[in-house]
Amino acid sequence: MTEFLKDFAKQMQYLKKDANLLVLTHKKPDGDAHCSAIAIKLALNKLGYKNVDINIPNCLEDFDFLPEFEKVNCGLKPKYELVIIVDTPEFNRVDTKVDITKTFKVVIDHHNTEDFNFGELKYVDPSATATCEILFDFFQQLKIKITKDIAICLYCGILSDTEVNY
Repeated sequence: MTEFLKDFAKQMQYLKKDANLLVLTHKKPDGDAHCSAIAIKLALNKLGYKNVDINIPNCLEDFDFLPEFEKVNCGLKPKYELVIIVDTPEFNRVDTKVDITKTFKVVIDHHNTEDFNFGELKYVDPSATATCEILFDFFQQLKIKITKDIAICLYCGILSDTEVNY
């Protein structure tokens, strides 16, 4: 993860704090998809990036208790400077109507697949139970304070991907 973190930090240095950033996930999103998308948005906000949108077209109302759930799919722009794709191992599973073909893409996932051939910067850890587990480590190494809202998202994402009955 160290090399990925260095590359991620370098990429973020090129972006102004008012840059338009987009967070995406996969078709038929599950708990880890919803939670990791919102968690990364909250973390980017803590780093000073205020224009972070989340696009989850088939958003599940089951997750309406999550912090900032009401902001998902709001105010989407036609163009973004950076796209972060979470919990999605294949480009054909990315769910968005926004054209991201020419946008720099960062991919963070825990699924191991032979077809992981998209994204200019990617981190995959198949030993992680959920993308939210990776994000927890990622946030700690970047020294991003885990707020109550971020913790709720991370916990819920890990819980839902490990199929714990709650």
